Amino acid sequence: MSDKYDLRFNPNPAPTRTRSFWQDVGDNYKFIYKPGVERIAQGRLFSGFQEDPDFEVTSDMLQGLPFDLQEDLVESKSQKEYDYRTNIWNEMDQIRKNLAINKSLGAGLFAGVFDPINLIPIPTVWGLGFWRGARRLATAGATLTAGQEVVRGYNDPLYQPIESVLAIGGSTVMSGLLGGAIGGLSKKFGGNYFKATYADDNADEVRQITYDGDYVDAEFTPLTFDDSPKQGSNPSLLTYEPKLAFDGRYGKKQPIPKPTTIKVDNEGNANISNVIIPPMPEGYKIQFVSTNKIKNEAGKMRIISAYTDNKNKIIYINPKYIMGELYNKKAWTDPKLSGVKAMPEDAFSSPQDWLDFVIMHEVMHTRNAPESLGFVKRTDPNYKQRLADYENSINDLAMQEIKRQRQNTKYNGKIDGSINRILVKPKPQTKFDKIDDSLVVINPKDIEVSEEELLKKGFNKEPSDYQKYLKSNFADRSLSKLKQKDALPEKAFGAEFFMKASVYGQAVTRYQSLPMRQFLERVLGDRNVMYRDAKKGVEPTGDGNVYGGSVKLNAGRWELWTLQDFIKFARDEYQSMFTGVKETREFLTMDTRYYSTSLKAFLANRKDKKVMTPAMFNQEVGKLIMNASRPESFGKLDHPIPQVKNVAKKFNEIMELVKKEGDSVKFFNTRDSLQFRFNNAYRQLGEVIDDLQRYEKLLKSDNPPVSRQVLEALHKNAQFYAGRHLDAVRGMEKELFARDIISQNASGRMEELLDSVKTQRENARDIFSNILKTIKEKNYSKRYNMQADEVLFFKNYLKNNYEEDARILKAILEDSIKNPMSPETRNYATVLISRLQSADVFKKTNLDVFKFKDGEFVGTTAQVSALNRLLKKMKDPMTINQKAYYASLKRGMLTLGKQDTRKKVRDKEAFYIHRNFMVPAIMDHREEFTRFLMQKFLENPKAQLRTVAQFIKMGATRYKYKGVYYPANEGLLQMVARDKATKTINTIIRDSENLNIDNIHARGTNAFVKIRSIDIPNYMFLKDYNGIADFVDTDVVAIQRIYLRQAGVNLEMARAFDGDRFATHELYRVHEDVIMRYGDEFTKNPIDENKKLAMHRDNVDDIINITLGRINHNTDMGSKGNQLAQGLMNLTQTLMMGSATVAGMADPMKIVLAKGIKDTFGREITDWQSNLLAHEARLRAGKATLMSGEGFDTRLNTAGQRVADQADQSSNAYSRAFGKIGDKILEGLGKINTGFYTANILNQWTSIWKRQVAWIANDNIYRLAEAVATGKKYDGFDADLKIYTSYGFGENKLKRLYKLWVKYDGPKKYKGKNTYYTNIDKWMDEDPILARDMLATIRAEQNSTIVTPSDADKTYLHYGKAKFSHWSEDMKDRHHNAFKIPLQFMSWAFASMNRIVISTLQGRHKGVMSGVMAMFAAGMLSDYIRNPGWWAYKSEEERLLKAIEYSGLTAYFLDINNILEVMSNNNFGIRPMMGTKNPFTGEAEDIISEPFGPVGGLGADLYKLFQSDTTLDRRASLVRRMIPFNNVFYLKWLFNSAQKSVVDTLE
Repeated sequence: MSDKYDLRFNPNPAPTRTRSFWQDVGDNYKFIYKPGVERIAQGRLFSGFQEDPDFEVTSDMLQGLPFDLQEDLVESKSQKEYDYRTNIWNEMDQIRKNLAINKSLGAGLFAGVFDPINLIPIPTVWGLGFWRGARRLATAGATLTAGQEVVRGYNDPLYQPIESVLAIGGSTVMSGLLGGAIGGLSKKFGGNYFKATYADDNADEVRQITYDGDYVDAEFTPLTFDDSPKQGSNPSLLTYEPKLAFDGRYGKKQPIPKPTTIKVDNEGNANISNVIIPPMPEGYKIQFVSTNKIKNEAGKMRIISAYTDNKNKIIYINPKYIMGELYNKKAWTDPKLSGVKAMPEDAFSSPQDWLDFVIMHEVMHTRNAPESLGFVKRTDPNYKQRLADYENSINDLAMQEIKRQRQNTKYNGKIDGSINRILVKPKPQTKFDKIDDSLVVINPKDIEVSEEELLKKGFNKEPSDYQKYLKSNFADRSLSKLKQKDALPEKAFGAEFFMKASVYGQAVTRYQSLPMRQFLERVLGDRNVMYRDAKKGVEPTGDGNVYGGSVKLNAGRWELWTLQDFIKFARDEYQSMFTGVKETREFLTMDTRYYSTSLKAFLANRKDKKVMTPAMFNQEVGKLIMNASRPESFGKLDHPIPQVKNVAKKFNEIMELVKKEGDSVKFFNTRDSLQFRFNNAYRQLGEVIDDLQRYEKLLKSDNPPVSRQVLEALHKNAQFYAGRHLDAVRGMEKELFARDIISQNASGRMEELLDSVKTQRENARDIFSNILKTIKEKNYSKRYNMQADEVLFFKNYLKNNYEEDARILKAILEDSIKNPMSPETRNYATVLISRLQSADVFKKTNLDVFKFKDGEFVGTTAQVSALNRLLKKMKDPMTINQKAYYASLKRGMLTLGKQDTRKKVRDKEAFYIHRNFMVPAIMDHREEFTRFLMQKFLENPKAQLRTVAQFIKMGATRYKYKGVYYPANEGLLQMVARDKATKTINTIIRDSENLNIDNIHARGTNAFVKIRSIDIPNYMFLKDYNGIADFVDTDVVAIQRIYLRQAGVNLEMARAFDGDRFATHELYRVHEDVIMRYGDEFTKNPIDENKKLAMHRDNVDDIINITLGRINHNTDMGSKGNQLAQGLMNLTQTLMMGSATVAGMADPMKIVLAKGIKDTFGREITDWQSNLLAHEARLRAGKATLMSGEGFDTRLNTAGQRVADQADQSSNAYSRAFGKIGDKILEGLGKINTGFYTANILNQWTSIWKRQVAWIANDNIYRLAEAVATGKKYDGFDADLKIYTSYGFGENKLKRLYKLWVKYDGPKKYKGKNTYYTNIDKWMDEDPILARDMLATIRAEQNSTIVTPSDADKTYLHYGKAKFSHWSEDMKDRHHNAFKIPLQFMSWAFASMNRIVISTLQGRHKGVMSGVMAMFAAGMLSDYIRNPGWWAYKSEEERLLKAIEYSGLTAYFLDINNILEVMSNNNFGIRPMMGTKNPFTGEAEDIISEPFGPVGGLGADLYKLFQSDTTLDRRASLVRRMIPFNNVFYLKWLFNSAQKSVVDTLE
């Protein structure tokens, strides 16, 4: 019926004119107030109209009117009421139709915000702060709007209940935002204007005091008097005794320490002191006495100022005596006990300070009682000295504790062994504390140990945690083991098969071996999928993760968190330099104030080049650090701009932190680190040799326990890693020898020999890979043939090493004829002589000729002749006693490196700053740079140059150089210097292109940080010194970015594997484990299984290289082809990825998929609305929540890695392959690409949602930890425990976490009603392993939820590597950037396969239904926003497909489908099956270019552009698509308008 009347009657036709914003605002106000105002005008707000008995509504009066209006008019009792009802109906209908024209959300919001009804309660929120202001005004707005709606609803004839729901809801939200904004701003700038409202909200201030993170109330302990006659003559005792309270954490009563001591003045009056008493052992109390006569524990009277009775657990304090007589005579300057250190006279500024110290001294006695430590005994002959040492330690602890409290610094109140050479065994606080078993440790530097003793003792007395793990984890050496299916990924309905696409997925799914899986997870694992044993409570790394996290995840501490902190500091200082305001302001994760200042500086610099831009500022900092090494200002950081100096200091602090951490994990090549690593490698080499002998013995037996094929595979594996171990120990020995030789200015022949050694170490991987590749399977019948290929290969390698040592000894002796050896070199020569005796051919020579007499440091021609004869004999078969040879390596290691440790830093650098050469500057000034190097080499000639100079000085007429005799004159010297300079420049270019800084990529001992290959200080490479150009980068941000990325991951690899960045021994063990578990396969098909194992070993080596950033090692990344391919990929990103943020609209919906609606939105929002403590706890957690380092994409410019292959633009070394202009173009593309992902807002979008995930993850983890520790489970507990176990944070770690969270005030200060917040910054120093584990877990969850591709998701092609060797043994691998092109934009798709598809099917996500629907909806919205105009023309099928594709739910399957449809010209694929077509098909060039990715598409566009049949409009479109930024979603309209204007003009 209503339809009928709608057709007949329309008194208010829908307006067709355009209405303004302000007209819409007015209609919104009319919509709200018109019904009530009209009713009031009639004087009948809630009452009816006066009845007219003569009035009657006739059918004529109702004819043609809408049925709803007829029903209303029939009720009219008078003409006045009839007219009113007709008019109000028409007016409200017209208002609704007016508002329907524009549907202006902005006008509605404006009217709502400035609605007078919402403005009334604004004064009540002044000064309340954001959250309380929002809550108050939201409540008021909702209440007032509800009343308003009652009036409107009663008087609006067209009223619908849904309108009130929307009005009240919208008013609540808008009023809340308005109240929050006004409350926050007024509190910040206007003060607390209405303090009375604070009490209204029951927010009375509670005083809280903290000691070491333990929460305590501010209630003060009452003072009590004890008239006990036990002590002296009825002394009056003031007693402080900790109360006992039940504490569920420990299951029994425990002392709750109160934050007070007793402050007693000279008159004996007691008050509260500011010094907090640390927790004492249970039962101890403090009694203040008025007498100094106290019975000790033996019952004898003694005079004291303070005394601790450990038997009765009482600390006696005589405050009057301490603060009076003892303070006046400065008792601390004259200790009674011999050996106790006197303190300075001004150590205590008041009697109270002195009393505080005495009390703290006695408290420290209770925490470190000598009786409990068991080392202070009167029978000890050194009793007095040791007691004095102990008292000195207690004094230091007391002073540090008081200082800690007053300066709010951290100190744990435990003797740490740093005092007086005594390491006291402390009591472990938890079962995870590491306690040294020895009670007293003498500093080795104070004693001299003979070589024999050192050989006997070794370099490290106790195996490390990692060595203990290796020993225990591989203790089962049985040759028959079962496969472990739990090592595989959890089943995902077959989808787990697609993990094999990635380099990492291939390795982790190939074998059912837990040791292999756990090893891989510790290296590159990012927890992107779940493994089968997670449901059994087993973490991905098992129990072998003794250092926490994984190498790749832990590296985020350096390359993300530390780097962003430095960048922010530098920006703050730059900001301060310009504006005086130091703190940058963040908006949408952007440092907006810094950007504004930078823009102003850039514009000002256009007019005045002296105005310092951010880049100039960063360069000035770098120059300051480098120039601090000049002799005239060595070590001084002086600069007229204090902010430059501040950033330089911050830079140096980070470098010192890296050095400290690197030294602690034996990463850097100090002598101590080399000896530590040598000792491990030497011990491991011994284990492998023992295994070889074991396998050989079994192979010779008639009935071995397993098949001979298995034993042969084990023998090959052991021989392979014996070679690697031998190479490692030789490399470390030769590293120290090279340092000694360099310090002594070795000859040219020695330099060439050492270069040969270095080359051999760098190529060790290829050498030992050949052991397996050249093996041919043989039928050894019942006896093992010791002439097997791998044995012969290894013997030949050992023979080459032996020959190399003979040549080094020969060079030493030849050089010494002219220049006597140093004592260190002679000792090493003696070791080499003993090493050569391990071969039978050497023993046949005259050994007496090699004996040195005391005081002889010169070789003889007879010795050189003997070695020449030996080298000739080595062509014949020879036998080497391997164990004797290996023993001599250890002796050699002991004799070397002492010269190096006595030298100053070789570069004479005041501060280390990573040296990144500016290759473009070198290429532009190559000849000048060559002459500069020649000059420096000639000023300090070494090796070959030094030898030539000596020959010339001695009057020699000729000199043999590179096999040719040259006249010995100045020309020869210049030629040798030029050759050395040329070689140096070529090395600089190659290493710069591959980021091989200080040879960090070498498998041997890297010189990273410690020693530079070019012995020239950094400041000499600056234009200020050389007058040519800056040949090194001085931008400290760029330098730090490269340095932390390279050093961080290498440092973490060293941490994980006891200093061995290549994990050689564990690789041996895990491959051994695989062979044992797959014994049946090796027995049945040994050839194929050995090939498979060799492929796997190669696969694992690639994973380590990827992790360490050396996958490009030995590849010419600076070639024309590589640079062109990278430049094209940079260009296509700026052309095609402008809408990447729109494509990522499903990101927040992935949070719903992973967590479910409740964990994503429910508990946190509810807490904030109802609980002020939640907001306060969130503020306390603050920065610590983001310590994972993720969520700083805007500052670090890293979000682009989510969607495309990203080269490190700051490291590109353009070697003028395309000339200066061509390189400038490539460099420009790189720089544009650097800022592109901030321009398209992907950086900001990613940062916002990763930060949100960090808050949710911390909340989930602490909530789960509490449930695990207390047993109070919640809905979803089991699912959460399985999920976080799969992330590497299982039940045991959760229990440890909860204890630390509670210890540092978690329940009181870091918890709302239902939400939990982190306090990791409080406890991470106490348990750094757990901290690394937790941060790695959060980092992994952030990258899995906001899908971010990692190295574990990528294929070989993503690294530009084609593994042809995996297809055929006769083919070689190829490495080129061109191989990256087809998958350039598919990194995200491969990552989503693991993190969305497989993880969801594995049951790793909690909100599957809600998440899938939300992501689908977001995908559809994304498709619409990309091109609203085209949306209307799409079929329903096309809309559905695009929504699914953009949701990310299908990973790369729809990408593959699109490629298939285009290449088949719509003959195959989903759309042809549905009867529709792919709109991007039909042209031959598209079909041909499709497999070549975006670069191929760019080529197709260029081809079309120059075709004669291409229309003008099409050409204009193609040109527009080739302009960078044309596809940025908010700039599309501008480029499209420009295109249309151009076409209109040309037509």
